[in-house]
Amino acid sequence: MTGKSVDLASEFIQDIGALEVTRHKMESLLSNGHINETDIVQFYNGLYLNLFVEFERLLDELFFGLLSGDISTSLPVVRIVPPISSDLARSILLIGKNYLDWLPYENTLERAKVFFRDGMPFTLLNDQNRSNLSRYVYIRNAIAHRSEYAVSKFIKHIIGDSKLPPRERTPVGFLRGNFRSAPSQTRYELVVQELKSISLIICG
Repeated sequence: MTGKSVDLASEFIQDIGALEVTRHKMESLLSNGHINETDIVQFYNGLYLNLFVEFERLLDELFFGLLSGDISTSLPVVRIVPPISSDLARSILLIGKNYLDWLPYENTLERAKVFFRDGMPFTLLNDQNRSNLSRYVYIRNAIAHRSEYAVSKFIKHIIGDSKLPPRERTPVGFLRGNFRSAPSQTRYELVVQELKSISLIICG
């Protein structure tokens, strides 16, 4: 049965909405003294990684759904190749690899341009969308790998010359810090907002 790309976006937004509910609960526990800063750091580490697991799942399901014809879209998407099953397409792309990385987003664009005319709908993201995704991936890598290389990329591309207080110069501290005060919004909430917008753009 054919599904719709907009439904994929709706499911993604619902899933990360559930993560937001849990995040608010954890922040409340911290405020009330029921957990400590170490607990909240560990929580945000897992939270941010889960956020991008869900986003890459969206990219994966949209890509293979459009390629196989199992997903329909109102966007002007044209396959360059005839419809092929998701399993066959996945096996072709996995040759020599254990899994598919959809991020950095350039990975997604390279595949899309091979299988879809003009790489649609993945090429609908503007330069600002793509730049933001690149920044978010630097944060993810610093959390996931914690290597000197990943941390140095985080410092260079995210912290840079900004005059942030020491507590906001780590990945979790940066995410929990305020992006703006009126209305109040943390940088983590900004990432969530951006990913929601991106999902709606590519899913039509």
